[in-house]
Amino acid sequence: MQELFCRLVSTPSPSGQEADVAKLIMHELSRRGVTAKQDGSKAFTNSNSGNVIATIPGGKRRLTFIAHMDTVEVGDRRIKPTVRGGVIRSDGSTILGADNKAGVAPLICALGEIVQMSKRPTVTGIFSTREEQGTMGVGYLPKGNNGDLVFVLDSEGDVGGFIHKALGSRLFDVEIIGKEAHAALNPEKGANAVKAAGLIITSLKLGRRSHSSILNIGMISGGRKRNIVPGSATLSCGARAFDEKTIRSAINEVDAAAKRACKATGCRYRIRMITDDGAPTFEVNPDSSVVKIARSAAKNLGLKFSISSRMATFEANILAAKGYRPLVMCHGGKLPHSTSEVLKVSDLAATKSMMVELARLSA
Repeated sequence: MQELFCRLVSTPSPSGQEADVAKLIMHELSRRGVTAKQDGSKAFTNSNSGNVIATIPGGKRRLTFIAHMDTVEVGDRRIKPTVRGGVIRSDGSTILGADNKAGVAPLICALGEIVQMSKRPTVTGIFSTREEQGTMGVGYLPKGNNGDLVFVLDSEGDVGGFIHKALGSRLFDVEIIGKEAHAALNPEKGANAVKAAGLIITSLKLGRRSHSSILNIGMISGGRKRNIVPGSATLSCGARAFDEKTIRSAINEVDAAAKRACKATGCRYRIRMITDDGAPTFEVNPDSSVVKIARSAAKNLGLKFSISSRMATFEANILAAKGYRPLVMCHGGKLPHSTSEVLKVSDLAATKSMMVELARLSA
């Protein structure tokens, strides 16, 4: 698994460019006797690969594991993993890519063991696209059944830990329409859209607004030239919370701030929701069957079981809205999305063992 993980992270797979790593995954599954194919999601996600779907027929109960293939790397510099003292790192110039190849490598190996089991559930392994950019190839999976057991391998944290609750997110733009004028000859005839944008930003509480709510303005753009009063500006925003009411409240607050700013500057505005991205809220009852089987698997392996909420958004959010009842599974790894990212080799083994045990219990 260590060798496989290093080959996976050495194969660039930025969001939308997962084809090379998909080819490697399908080869590794094939030589382990696992049947896999790509779905048609790339026609909708603008990726060069579909989701890779591996299937192992078995009993009546259905068990699904999901790990996304893409990373936050841009692909211009190849990742060079190093292993010292049982810990895997990059060479310090790039991310490591444990998010999420620390899920991909153990899933390949777990499927290779599950296919050899004489008694097993029907198992599906999904290697998904475009998670890091929010487009999420899992959005194009068929609707699910909440009786299925679904585990999303996509979180740092000790193996044995699971996440049952995560933030929903709504992405939106505030488009400000002002009026252009010559900045020196007749600025008073203009309506400065950038000024309105500044008034909106300074009137809002951005960042962590409470223990369960986040509002962010990630980008601002506007104007055409230095000597023209800017006639347009756009704020790219995102609101996150554990419940839809809080998300809507944050968006309404932005709307009110935009209304005040435009009244003061003579501009107009509109809020445009980005419907293709973002995610609904996600929560699974701690007493549900998927949590109970996860607790039993951790206990059987001598791992410390934990269940928690996370200030993040996962593929599980999308899956929950499609009728699945997923848990997010921790696979080790620390400091994701940074050049300091690390992963213990022992976490790869523990993650694989957890999936095999979940399959055994599910049977």
